[in-house]
Amino acid sequence: MSGKRLSGSGGTHIEIDDDWTLEDIEEFFCWGDEARKYWDSNHSDDVKTIEVKGSKGQTYKVTKTGPSWNCECRGFAYRRDCKHIQNLKILIGA
Repeated sequence: MSGKRLSGSGGTHIEIDDDWTLEDIEEFFCWGDEARKYWDSNHSDDVKTIEVKGSKGQTYKVTKTGPSWNCECRGFAYRRDCKHIQNLKILIGA
């Protein structure tokens, strides 16, 4: 080992001093959804959801969170993209 003392959370590690307490360490790590905006570049408080009809009459929720799109359909689950999202992008000019 390098002789350094590290503390980590969720794949992020910081070097700590020998005299640090757990309270000192917790100041450097954010917990929960509120903290996502500090480390997740795709996080956005701007969330829009719309229900769309599929070609066979099913209804799917398409959600746009910041720059990221998501759909409940099976096509999105396999390809991370689908015709519902593509059609909405065309409709809104995204």
